Amino acid sequence: MDIIWFYVLAVIPFLVGGLLWYSGKEVNWLEWVAGSLIGFAMAGTFHWIAMDSQTADIETWSGQLIAGRHIPRWHEYYETAVYRTEYSGSGKNRRSYTVFDHWESHTTWHDDEYTIDSNIDTTYEVDLPAFDKIAKTWGGVHAVQGRRSTSAHNSRMIGGDPDDYVTKNTGFIWPVTKLVKFENRIQATPTTFSYAKVPEKIQVFHYPPNKNSFTSDRLVGSAVVVDTFKFDQMNARLGPTKKVNVIAVGFGTRDSSAAQWQEAAWIGGKKNDIVICFGGLNKSPTWVRAFGWTEKKTCLRQLESIVLDKGFVEETLPLIEAEIRADYVLKDWKKFDYIRVPAPMWSIWTYISVAGVCQALFWWWARNNEFSKERFRRSY
Repeated sequence: MDIIWFYVLAVIPFLVGGLLWYSGKEVNWLEWVAGSLIGFAMAGTFHWIAMDSQTADIETWSGQLIAGRHIPRWHEYYETAVYRTEYSGSGKNRRSYTVFDHWESHTTWHDDEYTIDSNIDTTYEVDLPAFDKIAKTWGGVHAVQGRRSTSAHNSRMIGGDPDDYVTKNTGFIWPVTKLVKFENRIQATPTTFSYAKVPEKIQVFHYPPNKNSFTSDRLVGSAVVVDTFKFDQMNARLGPTKKVNVIAVGFGTRDSSAAQWQEAAWIGGKKNDIVICFGGLNKSPTWVRAFGWTEKKTCLRQLESIVLDKGFVEETLPLIEAEIRADYVLKDWKKFDYIRVPAPMWSIWTYISVAGVCQALFWWWARNNEFSKERFRRSY
């Protein structure tokens, strides 16, 4: 059923309100408008829920750390406002109100903070060992004047170290990832881009979740023999410029049909994926298949030739990186905006049920409250 049906059904509250306003005295025009707006607002909300539940997807962005900061433990003084209640008038005219009385003093300790910034607009909180490890590869830390106050009234530092200790990237790449939501209409409805359903007897790998920002899961199956850190470094170099997420899947002794089923299971990969699948030994694959949503499929064919000829080993990573840097073009995902996503029946029936109850309660209230048409006209 088409999404437009949410808004078609939302016309019913408008018609009901108009009928109640026209035929009786209990409903005024402002209540008619309010009930209609509630109906369309609920239609918009369920439209968003129906779309998001079918098209919401996650892609992985890659980048590197660029700077870090250690804020040492410090002692803060601050004040909070204290108010008192006062009264005026007497009897039925007696009223209460609050007035400012005085500032109350407080102190609190703030623990050490260790944060690292990346070039993908993300700041990561780390512990002391991780901060020290990263800082040492960048040549250590140096002190700068810190800011020791918060948004609290009269906040200031009364104890602790006034300096921050910062470190900056001097060339060594610390790779990081970030999970970003995007709209994937391909997975929502059958199109010419759809894939066959994977039979239950066919074994495929789960998509890499990449939940750890500092160590990805992009090496799958026998591909894990390659050093994950070096593979992530390659992705970190490619990420900011090519917007790509390279994944490698090794299938061992299985034939090339495994890659085709893997592509079907992952629906062609995420928006920015290049997935390199291979069978046989890492040093001498018997077959290679690459897939992804790119504007230039020749890049995928070149990657297949490189891995088939040189193997999937650490020494091949510079060749893979060079080919992606030279020929990869990210798919323009807006080209799929024409795909119409139908509203699932559960969303239609849920909308009818919820909207029906809410509208019934609203119009019951509109008919029984003190704001009648005549009284509202006199007030106006």
